[in-house]
Parts: sequence; structure tokens; C-alpha cells
Amino acid sequence: MKFFRFLYLNTYVFVLLALAVLIFLLPIGIFVVVMKYLCALMCAAGAAGIFSQWKAKTGKIPILVQRNRKKIRPDTFADLQRTLCGRLVTSLALRDLRKTEAYRALSAAEWKELKSRAMGKESSAVRKDRERRRRSKQ
Repeated sequence: MKFFRFLYLNTYVFVLLALAVLIFLLPIGIFVVVMKYLCALMCAAGAAGIFSQWKAKTGKIPILVQRNRKKIRPDTFADLQRTLCGRLVTSLALRDLRKTEAYRALSAAEWKELKSRAMGKESSAVRKDRERRRRSKQ
């Protein structure tokens, strides 16, 4: 079970390593060799950076399970939902809680918030908070 969890949480590491090897093995002319090596090195460095977070990722799962045992609290997943690796951690925590259907609701809420920010719209919570601050100043 731990081996499959390791593979699942490090999916993006393996993708970046495969990309680095593929770039390194591409037959390209002499003029582009330096660029090829730099791209392969950047992919490998990115993979190493993600892989170095292994202990932090596995340490967050029991904390999330403990905090969300009785009721799913979306605020505990908010920071994790913003990154690809964090989504994998969220998915595993919800799988441990046997509430995988909650992942869709968490993802939808996060994407809705990101979309409203990108479109320049404020969420209702942000708008209410701004209005409350304005009233307290007056």
C-alpha cells in the first residue's frame, strides 16, 4: 500500500524525469546541444524539487484526516488545492476518509474562486468583508 501511495504522490516527479530523459535522448544538431542539456537539467531539477517534498506531503495526510474526520472542512484543503501535488495529497486524504465524492465539490469551489479572480469579480465573501470594513470606518 505504501508503495502505491509513493507512486501516486510522485506522479509528476516521474513525468518530469521521463521528459528529462526524452529531451536528453533526442537526436538534435550540434548547435542545439547546449539548449537540450539545459532543458533536460531543468526538468530533472524540477523533479528533484518535487521529490524533496515527499516527507511534507506524507506528513500532511494524517493531519488532514484528523481535522476532517467528523465533517469536511474546505478551508483545510484550500492551500493544497492550488497546486498539482497538493491535489494528489487532498485526493489521498479524502480516500482515507472514504469521502472521495467530496473532492469534486472542493475542486469545483476552488476553480470557481480562481475563475472569479481571473475575471476580476469578487466572491461574495470578499465583497461582504469589504463592505463590513467600509461601514466600520464610517
